[in-house]
Amino acid sequence: TNNKIFAHMYLHAKLPESVSSEWARSKLISVSHRPDWNDVKIVRAMLSLAEEALKDRRTTHIVFGTESCLPICPLSQVIDISHGKSYVSYYDKKNATRFDEHNVWNILRSNMPLDCIHKALPGWCTLAREHAHEIIEMPVNHLDGKDLWNAFTDCWAPEEAFFPTALALLGLLPETECRSLTYAEWHEHKSSSDNAHPKTWDEELSTNLVSALRKAHKCMILRKVKHPIKLEQWRELAHGSISRKRQTTTQLEAPLCKKSGLAYK
Repeated sequence: TNNKIFAHMYLHAKLPESVSSEWARSKLISVSHRPDWNDVKIVRAMLSLAEEALKDRRTTHIVFGTESCLPICPLSQVIDISHGKSYVSYYDKKNATRFDEHNVWNILRSNMPLDCIHKALPGWCTLAREHAHEIIEMPVNHLDGKDLWNAFTDCWAPEEAFFPTALALLGLLPETECRSLTYAEWHEHKSSSDNAHPKTWDEELSTNLVSALRKAHKCMILRKVKHPIKLEQWRELAHGSISRKRQTTTQLEAPLCKKSGLAYK
């Protein structure tokens, strides 16, 4: 309201009992699917995060991320996100690699129309409230009570395929902007199992880099930043130069969580 943007963080932890930060614990959702790497339970965790975020009627968008995703955009600039529009950098079979064809399209084609199968890079997408709700309600409204995520059990990086495919099945891709608000880079063979992780930015992190990426890609989150950074360094990166009067000595503990969702209101 009044052109003000608010954000609330929801955290899904693989091992919630191991989260020691009181601040992080206060953000945990009540369920843990305990996913492994490259596990369909990651999709389940993201769906649980979305369900929790949608309980707040003020939520307009859900931005998915992990502990290595760094916000690089002030909330005051999030106003550019359009209501009712999702942001997913998706592609179809015509643009897929051979690795994708074998480990995504060939796995899913027996359960759904081939032209509905899509993949997104990065998989950490931004969903409009309406779209997230439609995806969550798919089992009841379209699948006779069956869960769509089950079809992605043997799919490589299932979270990268699940959400754009679900949007396609629901006919919502025309309402989805084909770009990501999370910026990540892969090397040349980005879709192979030998290079499944995106580039890390820790050694290059600077206000100049962040400014350039935001300008070139209109992104608000940078992935991947592996190591903790101090709160004041993060403020400098996200906001640029800050007057001394506005600086504080607050310390922010890095949450030890596998998946998170940031809900904008």
